[in-house]
Amino acid sequence: MKWLTGILCIILLAGCSSKEAAKKVDKDKLILHASQEVKEGSIIFVFTIHNPSDKGKKLVFKSGKKYEITVRDSGGKEVYRYSKGKMFTQAIEESSIQPGETLSYQEAWNYLKEGFPTGNYKAVIEFLGTDPPLKADLKFSLPE
Repeated sequence: MKWLTGILCIILLAGCSSKEAAKKVDKDKLILHASQEVKEGSIIFVFTIHNPSDKGKKLVFKSGKKYEITVRDSGGKEVYRYSKGKMFTQAIEESSIQPGETLSYQEAWNYLKEGFPTGNYKAVIEFLGTDPPLKADLKFSLPE
């Protein structure tokens, strides 16, 4: 019985050390946090990019478009795309995000004006300054 307890302790300790290693690796990556709020017939998408590392990170945008937001209905049909009908500069832009810095973005989708029904939707937010882009999924319901 003691040997079984010893083996379980070794397994648990090995699991703890791998979790710590994963935290150290994650600290070197940028973090995308996204949320949404329904406000007066619009969905307000709010998202931030945070640099938790102790080194500055280079951001490279292939155009003036910094992010993309797509919304799909419960059947998977795309009902909104942030960039649709917009024009962006066609020049590579470089910037950086310093250690501990957070960049904030906000975008509104007026679903009432566009006549979308109540129901369940999924938004995908992509921050385009990294390769590959950082992505966040948001599920929400449109009220009546």
